[in-house]
Amino acid sequence: MKYAQLSFLVLILTMSVLIFYAAKQELRPYVTMEKVAVIYIEGEIPPTEPEIPDLYPLKTPATVNLYDINSEAAILIRLDDNTIIGERNAHARMFPASLTKMVTVLVAIEHCDDFFKAYPIPENVYEPLEEWNAAMTGFKPFEMVRIVDMLYGAMLPSGADATLAIAVALFGSEAEVAEVMNEKMASLGLGETTHFSNTSGGPDPDNYSTAADMAVFLAHAWENPIFREVFTAPSYTTRPTLENPNGITMQHGLMRRLSGDELDYGMILGGKTGYTDDAGLCLASIAVAPSGTYALINLKSRSSAQFPHVQEAVDIYNRFF
Repeated sequence: MKYAQLSFLVLILTMSVLIFYAAKQELRPYVTMEKVAVIYIEGEIPPTEPEIPDLYPLKTPATVNLYDINSEAAILIRLDDNTIIGERNAHARMFPASLTKMVTVLVAIEHCDDFFKAYPIPENVYEPLEEWNAAMTGFKPFEMVRIVDMLYGAMLPSGADATLAIAVALFGSEAEVAEVMNEKMASLGLGETTHFSNTSGGPDPDNYSTAADMAVFLAHAWENPIFREVFTAPSYTTRPTLENPNGITMQHGLMRRLSGDELDYGMILGGKTGYTDDAGLCLASIAVAPSGTYALINLKSRSSAQFPHVQEAVDIYNRFF
């Protein structure tokens, strides 16, 4: 009798392990199926009315304690039903640093009708950026660069030269695209608590947002297939030019720091890192688990540990997953 009970217990444990492994593997097709080459579709993107995510549905959400984290502000939401899972100082005004570039990339996608048209990199693009030690893609003045290459340059290595080039190519100036970015946030109901003064998140008291606002924006941007493709690409190589005959190969600022198995019951699909002295370390990320798709914003992380904002995101996801 005891032998039969023991055999039954071993069978149950074996089945549990197999079910967990199968669930984990199910996440991987999700990633590869989503990463279609939509960026290469030619033609104009049909205009759509923005959907404003409701972060406060009329139900009691599951909660994760975020008040012991290092970041001064954070919010975790489930995108499937826009439920807040956990938050800390989510409505406090903060500097978003290079998370600003996510907004630049989305408005560029929405206002571009030819991703393969090349524009010259402005001659004076680097002078204002070098003053605050901005991250660069590596484009050269007067280099003819396609919009698609600028999009990846802005998102993966967080190139401020790419966001300025986008501004001049598609909108005429940085001031013009900043106005469009503010209009975008206002259309999502965020005009009172978010304001952008530049395309890259450079130090400026007039470039501010909140963790909650950035979560609403990311939930909206995630619906755009081209944004998803750029946001989740682990690497990318630009088209060869005279100035860069081998192209520029760039690695994703977040994904190159991950192996893919950090989460116990899910995986991180993509994200955007950011840093300035005033903003601290910032991170926007998307992760998927058997229970749904999640967005996490954590702002102003300061620690002597290496990449504390990345490790913190992993820890937060694992608390809930």
